Amino acid sequence: VENVKQIFVQNLKDPPLYKNHPPMAGAIYWSRSLFHRIKHTIIRFQEVEELLTSERGMEVKQIYLQVAKRMKEYEDEKYSQWRDGTEQILPLLLKNTLLSVVTGGAATHVNPETFEQVRYRKIVYQTSLWGRTETYLMVTLPPAMLDRYHELMGTLNEAETKLLDDHIQELWRVFKSGHRRLSWNSLGVGDFIVRCTQAIRKFESLVHQIHHNSEDISNKLLFIESTNLFKFPLSKNGDELPKAKEFFEYVKCERAKDVAHMVRKYTAITQLLIKVEGRVANTNSGKSPKLTSYYAYWENRIYQVLTQLIVKNLQAFNAAVLANVPLFQTEAILSVSEIILQPNASEIDKMTVQCIRDCVEVTKHFVRWMHGTCIECPPQHVEEDEVITFSFYSDISQNPLIIEQAVLITQNVHKLLASLSKYLNQWKRYHLLWKLDKGIVMERLAAEKPACIAFDEELQFYAKVAQEVTRQPLIKDEQFIRLQLAALAYTVQENARGWVISLGKLLNESAREELFSLQEEIQVG
Repeated sequence: VENVKQIFVQNLKDPPLYKNHPPMAGAIYWSRSLFHRIKHTIIRFQEVEELLTSERGMEVKQIYLQVAKRMKEYEDEKYSQWRDGTEQILPLLLKNTLLSVVTGGAATHVNPETFEQVRYRKIVYQTSLWGRTETYLMVTLPPAMLDRYHELMGTLNEAETKLLDDHIQELWRVFKSGHRRLSWNSLGVGDFIVRCTQAIRKFESLVHQIHHNSEDISNKLLFIESTNLFKFPLSKNGDELPKAKEFFEYVKCERAKDVAHMVRKYTAITQLLIKVEGRVANTNSGKSPKLTSYYAYWENRIYQVLTQLIVKNLQAFNAAVLANVPLFQTEAILSVSEIILQPNASEIDKMTVQCIRDCVEVTKHFVRWMHGTCIECPPQHVEEDEVITFSFYSDISQNPLIIEQAVLITQNVHKLLASLSKYLNQWKRYHLLWKLDKGIVMERLAAEKPACIAFDEELQFYAKVAQEVTRQPLIKDEQFIRLQLAALAYTVQENARGWVISLGKLLNESAREELFSLQEEIQVG
């Protein structure tokens, strides 16, 4: 009892309140909760008579009565203050209309003081203070009702707000009587609340349906945007990668399959928009004037998605070009006395450019809608044999980001091919093996009749070349291209062996001639 008394005295001027309690009612509720705490204890003591009849018990009982009396006086004082203020302000509040209009066109409760009074009476009633049953306000607008309206409006974007403009105006017509005609003293407040609640629920159902369709459309657009237009084949057997032509053909075929899926997703969007049209405008034509801005909103979203699709895929392909992970292979060969790539650099460059162009031209499959509708434009016959289909390609292909990425990829491939050509220049140090005519060289050498030691030096040189070639790496990986050098190395070795064979034949013939000459000299002598 002493502890509760101390808490009560210390917090008289500023009692702790629950979150939703107004000051006056909260103070009374706090005081009453303290009283119940000590009352519960005293009642327990009364069950054992000798406890309260003792000297200490009488003292405790006296303290309890003093504290209870002080609490009662405190509650009466707070109640009187509230009643005096309420009797002055409440008649004025009850003359106000139920709703008012605030900036932004939303309906809201008019007077916070009115609801303060309602909350006060509710709390006082819950505490069962002295059987008081005065009722100053019989009906209130549920705060959650208009809060729900504001929440719904907050979920709408600009396009959806325009789409539902007629329905929002219809909802406002229901609210209108609460703003202009009904006051808190009116008899029709209850019916008004019912009408508002029903109208908001109807509007909420429509909003949910619109959002459900929007989510379906967004999922289809997400599928389109996240499609990989550069699917690469896996290596066949360990180090063996597809050749350049096979690689680009594979990418093209896989892309065609994915585009077919994407187009199906795209065409399904029209049906979803027609569903929205049915719920909003009660038509299913795909060209309702009420949905003109909504069609335009989604067409713009589709344009943005397709733009991102192409930009992201080109960026990914550029990253693959620069990464040190080979995707296809090309061979270095000796052709007409020149070391070249097979396919050559020009052909690889053309295939890369065509692959980039095909990626951008994917957007040709997405046909634009007719103005003010969600219906695809039919092909237009310009001349006898010329047919034009309006697609997103004409706009997307001119996008600076896409042009920049396409140019960047081309430049990086050019640099890579130039680097490979520079690497192949190292093999040109063996160019005499295939550029010199063996027949002419052998004739000249035969005419000079060199000593055997000269033949030995030449034979050692070519044998050394053949041995040196065997130590060269047969695979060169650079960025996304694997250069196969086995064919070139074999050709160089074969040329070196050819020179060894030719020199061997010449040496053999030279030795035979000298032998015959020596034999003749012996016979003559």
